[in-house]
Amino acid sequence: MYYQRLTDQMLYTIVNRYVEPKIVEMERAITGIERDMATASGRQATHLRDRWQEARAFLTELHDLRQELLRVAGLPYKPDLNDGVIINAAPWHRLFHHRQWSRDTRDCWERLEQREYEWAHMAYTIWPERVREVCRRDRSIAIAHGLEALYEPPSPSPGRRRRRQRS
Repeated sequence: MYYQRLTDQMLYTIVNRYVEPKIVEMERAITGIERDMATASGRQATHLRDRWQEARAFLTELHDLRQELLRVAGLPYKPDLNDGVIINAAPWHRLFHHRQWSRDTRDCWERLEQREYEWAHMAYTIWPERVREVCRRDRSIAIAHGLEALYEPPSPSPGRRRRRQRS
């Protein structure tokens, strides 16, 4: 994936063009291995059993990948390059194997969930009502989302009025 061309449809494209065909290919390969195992013996049977276990493990990973990509796509996932890489990658935190990147994206996702990044377009895409409520109280967030009309300025407090001093 090329970050500069990231779109809300890219996850569906990945599933349909790459993951699904690979799942079908692996299912066929497993069926072939199982057919060969029925007639194999000795060293060949051991080798086929190892290949079968590897293929089953890979197929499980592919199913998990498909499930996670579809979960993220259904959030709905709508990347905005102005949010930055870490926020755009945060919903995928479960997919990263690099420990530090996984931790950073998970932390960012948790902050998004905890309402710390309401200014982010990702937050507005996933939780629009929540962000709209914040826009009513926070003008800068309303401006960030192009929702300045929602902003409700606070009413003046009924405190003491200053008297003018006469000179």
